[in-house]
Amino acid sequence: MDPAGVVASVWRRYASRDEIRYEINRDHPLIRPLLEREGGAVRQRVEGALRVIEREFPAQRFVSDVRENMHSIKQGEANPVAFREFLDISIPGLLADHCGSVPAMVEHLRRTEPYRTHWKAVEEYLEEEGWNDAED
Repeated sequence: MDPAGVVASVWRRYASRDEIRYEINRDHPLIRPLLEREGGAVRQRVEGALRVIEREFPAQRFVSDVRENMHSIKQGEANPVAFREFLDISIPGLLADHCGSVPAMVEHLRRTEPYRTHWKAVEEYLEEEGWNDAED
């Protein structure tokens, strides 16, 4: 688990004198369990998929899109229905990772992307699901 106050980002940035690259954060709470719990062939396939995503990120096209119309890029979850579906899928596993402790999970969610960025929607979701521990 990340030290208190450290945000768990999905991406890690590596910079050297000659290159900058981004890799998926293998310690992210949605990624780490896939790599820890799955054995052998499944783990290799997950790692292979992550590497393909990293290596095939359309960096040049992204830079072009930023230059042409940066304000049109919407990488975050703008659709509330889609974000709720994401929460339905991700929250149960995260709760299990915290041994069923809602307060521990909520504390972790507050420091983890994309939950941190969309905290109001997460808080509303937890309230609707009856997990009132989302309050401060």
